[in-house]
Amino acid sequence: MDILKLHPSINILDLGGSNIQIRVPDGEHLSFDTRGLSLEPLFSLLKTGATLDQALSMFDVKDRNKVAHLISGLQDRGHITHNSDYFGSSDYLLNVLDYYIQSAVRMGSDEAALKRKTVFVTGTGLIADTARATLRKINLLNDSREAADLVMVASDSSDFDLLLEENRKAIEDSQRVTFVYRVDSRLVIGPIVYPKESACFNCFTERLRSNTYFINEFESLVSQKSEVEITDESQVLSGLLQFYICHHAVFALFELFEGAAPGEVFEFGLTTGTTKKSPVLKLPRCGTCGRGKQGEIKRAVRDLL
Repeated sequence: MDILKLHPSINILDLGGSNIQIRVPDGEHLSFDTRGLSLEPLFSLLKTGATLDQALSMFDVKDRNKVAHLISGLQDRGHITHNSDYFGSSDYLLNVLDYYIQSAVRMGSDEAALKRKTVFVTGTGLIADTARATLRKINLLNDSREAADLVMVASDSSDFDLLLEENRKAIEDSQRVTFVYRVDSRLVIGPIVYPKESACFNCFTERLRSNTYFINEFESLVSQKSEVEITDESQVLSGLLQFYICHHAVFALFELFEGAAPGEVFEFGLTTGTTKKSPVLKLPRCGTCGRGKQGEIKRAVRDLL
């Protein structure tokens, strides 16, 4: 016997009057006018789980066909699960992750393949250690670079030698890669690189270089590691890192571009609390992911005529 249950990532909001709203992680909320058909008791029942017959028995016979269609529609959207599906975790992030996985499955993706997707973390320091520990908790960490679907390069400073080398290696291996590192008091995340398709870290670096007014300062910043070591005895910073790393890894891994798009860099000011998103355009002559100097098109005699 199938047990129906409201997906645990969903919230029911009372809008006042006779209106209620189903609020879902992807923002595709549904609002209902409940005049003539009270739905609040139904949703309360489905939070704990019930059979279809139990749900329909709450309504007059004349309304049961309408309610059955409503439940079927909410099942199609993934708002209501049944006993062969996911019934939830005590961890909110895992519930949200499952909601997105089920959304992708309804669009034609293979659920088993999605649940096997993993991230490999390379780098040392607090950010890298936090990334590994956090991703291991939600079963997304892979200790094998070759077997992972996404490489995350983590650094406690603007170690561009490391970031550029890992970027080059990932592109050579045709492997998706993303970056999490610190520049002074800013946490920088991205860009997510799709080899030969989206802007890579070298594209990003060259565009930064060409747009700076203080070239000597920029060159020094990207060539020298910060002498300020990140320590976190209070665990406050690691808590912040856990959130941003989990969010970015989940959205990047499952290609949820509304939260983590390729060719986009996100910054968070650790002192100001401000955030910033910047698009990064692919560099046509990029020496890492583009044609570069060696691949430049040869001029023909007719070009001189």
